[in-house]
Amino acid sequence: MNNGSKLVLGTALAASAALPNPCAAAEFAMARLGDVRPAGWLLDRARAARDGYTGHMDEVSHHFRRAWSADWQPRGKSLNWPNDEKGSWSSEGGAYWFDGLVHLAWQMDDPSLKELAKRRIEPVLANMHGNAMGLLWWMDRRDEAQREEFFVEGAWQSEWVLGIRERALAAFYEATGDERARQALEWAFSDEGIARRVGGKASFVSGCVGAARLTGSEAVSNCVGIAAGELKKASQYAKPPEPWLPETLWTKRKSQWPLKIPTRHGVFCAEQLLSVWRAWEVTGDESLRDAVLAWYAFLDANCRQPYGVTMMDEEWGWSSAKRGTETCDVAAETFTRINILAATGDGKWGDDVERAQFNAAPACVSRDFRRHVYFQLPNRAGLRGEAKEMSCPNDHQCEYRESKQWPLCCVAALNRILPNYIQAMWMKTADGGVAATTYGPCTFATTLEGGRAAFTERTDYPFSETIEIVAEEAPDAAFPLWVRVPGWCDAPELRLNGSPIDAGPAQKGFWRIERVWRKGDVVRLTFPMKPRVEVVRDRIDFGRRRAIVSLGPLLMAYPYPAKDDNAVDGDPAEPVLDVASVAGAAVVRSPMPAVWDWPLDAPVKVVAKDAAGRDLTLVPYGCTKLRVSMFPIEAESVK
Repeated sequence: MNNGSKLVLGTALAASAALPNPCAAAEFAMARLGDVRPAGWLLDRARAARDGYTGHMDEVSHHFRRAWSADWQPRGKSLNWPNDEKGSWSSEGGAYWFDGLVHLAWQMDDPSLKELAKRRIEPVLANMHGNAMGLLWWMDRRDEAQREEFFVEGAWQSEWVLGIRERALAAFYEATGDERARQALEWAFSDEGIARRVGGKASFVSGCVGAARLTGSEAVSNCVGIAAGELKKASQYAKPPEPWLPETLWTKRKSQWPLKIPTRHGVFCAEQLLSVWRAWEVTGDESLRDAVLAWYAFLDANCRQPYGVTMMDEEWGWSSAKRGTETCDVAAETFTRINILAATGDGKWGDDVERAQFNAAPACVSRDFRRHVYFQLPNRAGLRGEAKEMSCPNDHQCEYRESKQWPLCCVAALNRILPNYIQAMWMKTADGGVAATTYGPCTFATTLEGGRAAFTERTDYPFSETIEIVAEEAPDAAFPLWVRVPGWCDAPELRLNGSPIDAGPAQKGFWRIERVWRKGDVVRLTFPMKPRVEVVRDRIDFGRRRAIVSLGPLLMAYPYPAKDDNAVDGDPAEPVLDVASVAGAAVVRSPMPAVWDWPLDAPVKVVAKDAAGRDLTLVPYGCTKLRVSMFPIEAESVK
């Protein structure tokens, strides 16, 4: 794909002799924080996040006000996840929030968010020291009693929170150059005892690898090797799924425990798969890579919802109109797929990331970014009892609420979804170029071997079919520009400065254009979008056939008339779709609104027919709160 040259993940780590094969090669590398900046409708959503949850989590709950603050130093049972009032949400929720906050602050170059991020990161930077237990500066690793307390009561801190906190501190260091952030990570991840005790669990390996890449520390590299070995021994996700596993997907969380089925908790699954993937990157053990790919093949075939994310209403299981996805999973799974996209250079993963970002992501949160839903459902009428088929059948968790959506993990994790997407839109390539990996309005600037390169991406995509990439600055030397060709598009078009060019067949989902770029050069991509329909069996609903309608990366849905985001107005009966009508359905387009907030009056609609021959107007799933997106195609009495 790249003429034999590849990026090395973590060049500092590569100098260490601690690992047997220290760094698998990568096709792409993530841009530096701040190199990609949102524009157009993406900037509107970033502003909504700033003015909503991301910029005001301190006001949401006292748990976030005290999260990682200088005067909040939990000990004993207050370190443990189940003790929600005394400790857990401050630790976990703060880690999620800070990750999204730091990224969004520098992506927007927003002074208020930067100041907030600096203030909330400062307690760790000011208080961390070389004998801290993980990032808990108030505990001493030299004290055996405190070490045991940390592992017994604070297991959640080491297995989960430490790995998540690494992302925020690494991003903060990249953005500010504050040496204290780098030093804090070196201290936190250089404890071999932690690596041995929790290396095979949750997100620890992904955080440890991130810290090793950033610091170049021999001690941290040693811990990566230890933790990766523990992960391979202990994790169910370090080997492919068992052949019998599909036969267990009928179970729900409370009924599966006696069956001794390995854990299917959604966020744990996504974070473990990321840790296994990063263990492959630094050890070169191809069995780990193959296990992750096998797991996603399994999940996509059996469990993936039409909005682009695995069905994970706490536990993964069969895809269904009656099962949902926890908002935490939208954040975690999309981030894992982004990392696979970067390492493999395979555009298929970019398609996956877009499907989730343009559908599942906006359904997590209200239009003003001040209310959220814990579980989203493909078909949602806002009725009591609607969650009865789910692993955790709590109706209130399917409603849009302000701050007290228990548990508090999702309201914190949703702050990561948009910044992670923005960060992944452009990457650097192993052959010395750049790649437009996922699409939307933005600007991108970076330094290449020959000098600075900068591009503006002008588009209303995915609500339009065209994308213009304009060169604003380029070195006086040839370099390649890679552009992703979506897998759903049958007839993509490519023009350079107004003239059609033949880039040949897409390689792994990308066109490669190499030339000496000049200021003002314009690459124009056209991805014609035709309505598509897929018929599936809903195995939770007695195998009933249902249809899914898509337009490009957008899932299309029928919006119920609504009193508000949680209550339908009138009869919530699901419309029966005439599947044959979709191929000839009209696509109706209108101008984008002045400010984008995923409005119900969407700028693109599909007009199909119901079973009685009446018009059925569909809008993008993300523009709806009460909807049908998995349509019955026969009467209820017909199974």
